[in-house]
Amino acid sequence: MVTARTRFTQLGALAILMAVLLLVTTPLIAGAQDYIVDQANDGFEPSLFWSIWLFAPFGQEFTPTYDHVDVVEMWSYDLQGGGIPSVLMVQIRVDVIDGPVIGTSDYVSVQPDDDGPAYFAFAAPVPVVPGERYVIRLLNTGDWNWGVGVEDGTGYPGGRIIYYGVPDETNDAWFREGVLHPTSVSARSWGAIKSLYR
Repeated sequence: MVTARTRFTQLGALAILMAVLLLVTTPLIAGAQDYIVDQANDGFEPSLFWSIWLFAPFGQEFTPTYDHVDVVEMWSYDLQGGGIPSVLMVQIRVDVIDGPVIGTSDYVSVQPDDDGPAYFAFAAPVPVVPGERYVIRLLNTGDWNWGVGVEDGTGYPGGRIIYYGVPDETNDAWFREGVLHPTSVSARSWGAIKSLYR
């Protein structure tokens, strides 16, 4: 016979089981936004950081192989140390730092003493043409001085870092960009591909 006490114990055990399942599956849900990296310069941990404010307009060129961009990551760093949160965002621009804006990310709140990749997502896929040049322009819309991780050298052959609005051949930013749902890398027919080898 099921008593009220037994029913209460069963409900308590069920609640504990559900809480455990939620804790176990939450990382899986959070990981659902993993993405396919298309272009990146991420083979180093930055020790050099340039101010987004001081070097504005600041950005990094890239040359995609997919036909859209869903995600950008840039290594952000609190240059003032232990300050207040700030708000960053990125734009995707065509060809040059002041080219047409084709995509603007959601705002990202970065916290005091953050030191690592900041994840920028777009409300809709940003359409790009594979093989063409684009610029990730980083904007600090908050009230605190934030930096971006930079490589002392050129590790990315598909573009250049831009600071003061001018491309520089001697450095590259730490960055990644990619897609959540890949489509064709290039919209070429079989006939078009064959014609390349005639």
